[in-house]
Amino acid sequence: MRNNFLEEFYHGNIAPQSQSFSKDNDFKTAWDKLSKNEEILSKILTGEEHKLFREYADSFGRAFTLNDKEAFIRGFKIGARIMFDIFDNPDELMFI
Repeated sequence: MRNNFLEEFYHGNIAPQSQSFSKDNDFKTAWDKLSKNEEILSKILTGEEHKLFREYADSFGRAFTLNDKEAFIRGFKIGARIMFDIFDNPDELMFI
């Protein structure tokens, strides 16, 4: 028997944050450039400069992750509000 959507979501089989990006995607292009520049800077910076850069990169990564999480939660809540509004007045629903 096939599991329903909520069961699949619960078991971690639906994970939108783990979707990969195609090679033609703008995000992938930007991410590749970011990674290349980080590698270059890691090689040329020394001592305190390198430490400061690592702290910056780590903080940026943490902020990016937190923003991604918040955007996911907001999107989910918006979707739930849309469903709530749709079913709030079932007499207004159009069935084809």
